[in-house]
Amino acid sequence: ARTLNSFGAGSGAFVYVGDSQININSQDELRLIDDYIRIPVFEDGDIVTINTQDAEGVSRLADVRVTEYLHNGNITKQEILSKAISWQSFFFDGNLVGLMGWRDDTSDSFVRAANDRRADGSWDLENNLHLIPALDENGDPLSISGNTFTWSLVGHLPRHWAEAWMPFGTNLSAHYNESENTTPTSQRRDILNRVFPSPNGTTTEYGFTISGKDRRYHLKFNWFETDSNDITDSQLNSVVGQMTGRIRDWITRYQGGELDGIPDQENPGNTLTLEEWTNGMFTDYQDVYDILLNDILPPETYAGLNMRFEDEVLVRDNIVGLTTTTSAASQGFELEGVVNPVSEWRIGFNLSQQETVTTNSGQELNAVHDSIVQNLMNTGLWDLRDSPRTGDASTFARRWTDLVSTPLMGGQSKDGTKSLELREWRWNIFTNYTFSEGALSGFNVGGALRWQDKVATGYELIQDSGLLLPDLNNPFFGPDELNGDLWVGYRRNLFDGKVPWAIRLNIRNAITSDDDITVRTNPNGKVATIRIPNATNWFITNSFAF
Repeated sequence: ARTLNSFGAGSGAFVYVGDSQININSQDELRLIDDYIRIPVFEDGDIVTINTQDAEGVSRLADVRVTEYLHNGNITKQEILSKAISWQSFFFDGNLVGLMGWRDDTSDSFVRAANDRRADGSWDLENNLHLIPALDENGDPLSISGNTFTWSLVGHLPRHWAEAWMPFGTNLSAHYNESENTTPTSQRRDILNRVFPSPNGTTTEYGFTISGKDRRYHLKFNWFETDSNDITDSQLNSVVGQMTGRIRDWITRYQGGELDGIPDQENPGNTLTLEEWTNGMFTDYQDVYDILLNDILPPETYAGLNMRFEDEVLVRDNIVGLTTTTSAASQGFELEGVVNPVSEWRIGFNLSQQETVTTNSGQELNAVHDSIVQNLMNTGLWDLRDSPRTGDASTFARRWTDLVSTPLMGGQSKDGTKSLELREWRWNIFTNYTFSEGALSGFNVGGALRWQDKVATGYELIQDSGLLLPDLNNPFFGPDELNGDLWVGYRRNLFDGKVPWAIRLNIRNAITSDDDITVRTNPNGKVATIRIPNATNWFITNSFAF
């Protein structure tokens, strides 16, 4: 049961984007043709010509028949039961306000019943696509619960004290808040098939607010500290996938050699036996498969993946919600303000600064990583070439190091340092003026500006313990960003004042940059990924209130 892209073979499609450009002399002469790309939607039974690559890396044209079948499917469900109590109290004529809150969440998860396939290789919809309770590592129905508690105090300087003690009768308030928080999630599991608790954390906030006696201005100063635990580590998620996916990749590579023969690079046209390829270590491919299916990963991981052969094709289940986590500590400052120089003119702004430090990134992966490396060494696979394809000289050691060890250690090397991938500073400001008399009465005009700080897009690499790790002292930064909006509107009452009507012309990103925005930079300093700058959009809103 061999498919087109299995066991080291491959296929691809050529899509032309213009006429032949063979005789052009420079890229300035390159011409693409609008509406040239026409990729047909294949239907069941179609015969198409594709470019395929055999195990020796030779490209060939071949006719293949298109077969439509269900490749995969999934269904999940999460039920969350929440209970909450809140209590607000007012003391000293409302000058001291207290708030307490408690919440309890219970999350039950359900997954698809099976992952079976029919004899033709299609996914078995009828048997698989109904729900059963998800199970924890002990085989019990998976239920995650937790509770949080929050309290806060806000104190206002009494009005008569403010008039007596504060300049110009300025109002003064102070606030303090401690809160626990959790996010009920569907099941998330580690590489050992253990269930992670829901993301959780604590936040402490404190600060003060001043406002004018006549409410012409309002300024709030706030400092915060947040600790977040068991949050999904998006950077190391790919590492977890590689750790569990290496076994299938290695087996399919060796199956390519078993089916097509192993090309002899020194004697083109000849093939090598497995014994010759492995320098006498193995004579039977099944011995390699048995080692990879039983002796490399932890038993808990094997149990979760349930890898097995079906019609000579390796299939496996998925560890549902497979991921890894990290912790983060953030602290920062926020300033918010509204100023009304006159009743018709409003100005609002906010400024924020934040620093975040990550810790404990993918901690459970370290022991698993080390055990897999030791198992590869103990079984003799570590120094063997892992692919029979011509020109691919990678060993088990090299592929594991490149795809697992280096990104794992690279991601963890950032623990304990300030995250440069998050913008530290940002500010926003808006203003709006409403005409209340004269020929322009009812009109309003305004605008807004948004700015955010530069952000790290990549790092140079340095050698550390034989691995290439990011040099955190030499980041590449993407530019800071400034965008602005403009608007003009008109408001009046219709039908004897019974129906307020408003219309406004908005220009989103009237102020923006035309330069591409760097998202990721390669270690050599060259830009790898860009984002197209925000486009300028014009739109009109029209509203009636009833």
